[in-house]
Amino acid sequence: MGAMTVNPVDLQVLLPQVGQINKIQRVQENQQQMDQQILGQLNQQELRNKQNVIKKSHAAEQNKVKKENEGKKKENKRKDRIMKGTSDPQELQESPSPSPADPVGSLFDITI
Repeated sequence: MGAMTVNPVDLQVLLPQVGQINKIQRVQENQQQMDQQILGQLNQQELRNKQNVIKKSHAAEQNKVKKENEGKKKENKRKDRIMKGTSDPQELQESPSPSPADPVGSLFDITI
């Protein structure tokens, strides 16, 4: 193969374009880096949002368990007082109200 010859006029056109190509390549590289940074930030924000949702649901669950435990403790204390005979007559007649989470006996299904 022979060497390729370049005319002086072609050199005048090609040399300025080499500088433009370098600029375009740098802009593309910078754009890729910025895109990666943006994606990383979006992923971090999404992760934080998911963690917050989990924390809120965990806190709500903890509150529910705490309320259930308090209700059980009160009921056990009431039963202990009844067994010992130290409770008020009014307290003997009162029955604990069913909790909304335990609807047993509150609905009837009638089939004819």
